[in-house]
Amino acid sequence: MGSWVAFGKSKREWLATFLELTNGMPSHDTFGAVFSRLAPERFRDCFVAWTRAIAQLLPGEVVAVDGKTARRSHDRPSVKGALPRVRAWASGMP
Repeated sequence: MGSWVAFGKSKREWLATFLELTNGMPSHDTFGAVFSRLAPERFRDCFVAWTRAIAQLLPGEVVAVDGKTARRSHDRPSVKGALPRVRAWASGMP
């Protein structure tokens, strides 16, 4: 089972608040197809806006960001670089 599917199954109740999951959790390939169609620049803009909104809602909190590059996600024929994978979470200042 792919990590996206495992994540989806562990967060099924939350995902069901905004997704119809009448056919169950999407497969790893479906998640991959969806993420491969995201426009990187638009995703970046949305991500930056989201982190700024969180920073305003959580004064005194730190939004920690961890990034990695997804292996084999580049597309040489289309001259597209590899996709970054980013995780973010808020934690209190010590």
